Amino acid sequence: MLKYKICILLIIIIIIILPSLSMITNFYYLFTSLAVVMILIISILLLPVSLYIKISLVLCIVIYYRNNIILTGKIMINGINMAYFNPISKRLNDDIPRTVSNNIFSSQFTLHKEFEKFPSHPTILVCNYCRDRVENIACMLFPTNISIMMRDGLKKTMKFHRIVKWPIFTKAKGNYLDTKNQVLENIKQDRSIFTYVSRYPSLRPDYIPQVRSGMFSIAKELNVSVTPVCIDYIDTYFGVVTNQNFRIRVGDTFMVDDINNSIQKTKRFFKETMKEFIKRKYEGINNNYVN
Repeated sequence: MLKYKICILLIIIIIIILPSLSMITNFYYLFTSLAVVMILIISILLLPVSLYIKISLVLCIVIYYRNNIILTGKIMINGINMAYFNPISKRLNDDIPRTVSNNIFSSQFTLHKEFEKFPSHPTILVCNYCRDRVENIACMLFPTNISIMMRDGLKKTMKFHRIVKWPIFTKAKGNYLDTKNQVLENIKQDRSIFTYVSRYPSLRPDYIPQVRSGMFSIAKELNVSVTPVCIDYIDTYFGVVTNQNFRIRVGDTFMVDDINNSIQKTKRFFKETMKEFIKRKYEGINNNYVN
């Protein structure tokens, strides 16, 4: 029958594309991978085989992709809870998103928060752009109130303004003066600024193609310190989020005297730290997904 032929074709296509799911780099990675797995499960359930075989295959798939399912559920439930039941208007600080983020990462990964060098005064936290997946939530783990800088378009598409209490939305063009004023206002309110300064590492996680100069220029003009932060990437195996170490490391705080030197210093910190993260990704992890 045509229905069975379509199911078999879908199963073959999905099995072929599953390994390439690791290449998906946007924030919807988990939801995309879960959607593909659900299509695979539905296709299996429609096959003309015994119920025992169907249930066995589905259970194997669910067990194999359990981390993806759990992470997706946690993000959706907590995101809805923060956006609609714990609105930012009622929050005095970042305690709720910090707790939620900590629970998400701690439940699925071995979380290492290397915050020993985190300054006691407001600073500009310049971070490497990781993989634009779940890693984005990690910026809420810092032990202080922060203003998170993000693209203006995310206000409409991701509704982050319902979750992040003090966002700084930057415009695509002509945003330097506006951004500088927002940074100054938040620093005066005793809040640190979090921003990504490198572009997406398209070749590999430790590839830092470019570090933008804008935030260093603002830091120099406002006489505000800069603190480099390196956030780990989440490794995947055939589309599966595996059990692994996840690290966040805070580097040495410094004042910007020379912009180019500051950029090179920060880029070097990102590259060296990320190489170490990759080397120690599965250190001490008993993982059934990888060798």
